[in-house]
Amino acid sequence: MKKLLICISFQFLTTYTIFAQVTDSQKRQTALIIKEAIVNFQTCMGSLVSRPPKAQDINERRNATSELGTYISPNCRIQNDLIIQAQKGSPFLDFNEYFKRIPLDYPEGLIYDLDLSNAEFSNEFRNTSQGFLVDVYAKKNLSGTNRSHAELQIDNVPCRIGVYISTIGNSAKSCKIGYIDTDLSKKGETFSLKNGNPLDFQTLDETMETVAKKVTEMVKQRNLKKLQVTTFTYDYQEVIDDFSIKVTSVFRNKLIKLNPALEITSPSRSWDDQPSIKGGYKIKGNFVEFVAQLQDDKKVPLYNLVMDKILHKNLSSSDAVFPNIVPDQIEAASEVKKIIENTKSTIPSLSTLKFEVATNRGINSLVFEEGDTMRLAVRVSKPCFVRLIYRQMDNKLILLRNKDFKINEYELNKWVTIPEDFVCTPPFGAEFLVSYASTEPFESLQTHAEGENVIIDSSLAETKKISISRGMANKGIAIVEKVLQITTKIGK
Repeated sequence: MKKLLICISFQFLTTYTIFAQVTDSQKRQTALIIKEAIVNFQTCMGSLVSRPPKAQDINERRNATSELGTYISPNCRIQNDLIIQAQKGSPFLDFNEYFKRIPLDYPEGLIYDLDLSNAEFSNEFRNTSQGFLVDVYAKKNLSGTNRSHAELQIDNVPCRIGVYISTIGNSAKSCKIGYIDTDLSKKGETFSLKNGNPLDFQTLDETMETVAKKVTEMVKQRNLKKLQVTTFTYDYQEVIDDFSIKVTSVFRNKLIKLNPALEITSPSRSWDDQPSIKGGYKIKGNFVEFVAQLQDDKKVPLYNLVMDKILHKNLSSSDAVFPNIVPDQIEAASEVKKIIENTKSTIPSLSTLKFEVATNRGINSLVFEEGDTMRLAVRVSKPCFVRLIYRQMDNKLILLRNKDFKINEYELNKWVTIPEDFVCTPPFGAEFLVSYASTEPFESLQTHAEGENVIIDSSLAETKKISISRGMANKGIAIVEKVLQITTKIGK
């Protein structure tokens, strides 16, 4: 599956463009795009510096790192609000220096939030060599603990964000932040996006904040201290692309802001699950609907779905809601899951055997790019045999390790690393690792060799039935099935 990074191409004006008059409609459309660009910048910042810094997974951090610079002007300056009041230092820094200082001065992370809920935009769009310059007046919030254990707490401080934009109106694009400070001297006459239908100018950031607020109410009712957040995906199908990572990042940052004491985790290598958030989104008419489900440690819903929606046109032009990495991946993932679910009830009781399989990147929201190495580990509670089957995007089934293998008494209840490494190569798309553990040897599979791989001749449904057949015939045999979904992509 191809990895198409969300990358906005910024082309600054080298000559001035003169507009006789900028209409109110053009200004409002431009303001919405500027607001979205600031939100995207803030989301990237949050993914890289938020508290706790380990809440984000490797794909989210990788995307945020690659995208952050696209929202920053080369000479961007930012007010040095990292300094505790009693300390001395330069009042302004260039952005790169500011960004580098955050992990140095705040090793436990920093909550960085630009509140645009009541943003105002300067009526005057000033013509510059870098494009039209628009001042955005908002509020900022920062909190964290520095290396000297001094608390930084900035709440709802009015600030100014200067944004360069290449064109105006419906075609407006190419936004870059030129400065962030607290200079309000030129605030003067402004306009906002508050008038009219609230949905007309609602952003993804505001939509996910509404969802996060509803989840927060549930978290507080349950008095939860720890919560897993997995990647929001289209129609819950777990096909991960740039938009799904972006949505998850926005939601997680909002949840952290609303619940500073809540420990937000990624799914761990453990059979002891935690309460979790299952999230998804789908196109419905002119809208994109976002939903979240709070589940207990057994994946049982605790409340009804929470939801909010946004007009599809209000999303960035680079946001592909339906995954476009490889055609038909949503359908392919859905079909595989149906095959797995259709024979789920035939598996013998799981009560006498615990089995877990994990990758070097965890067990959920898994993405591997071309050339990445996947390593596997398994953990069982009883001596057993293990079968690892990898279902490629092209429907081929590979028997990993080229054979089944045994876990011995001395390896029980500990993670046993599979000695082989598996490198991500074509084809790319929605792929699955389907694993079985059985207290007795499995029925043999018909296979053939293709290069270094052993290919299973039967279909996934037939392979599953063969793998659990002895347990079906003899109820004294315990068999456990585990399925991990993996998105593979072409690299950067």
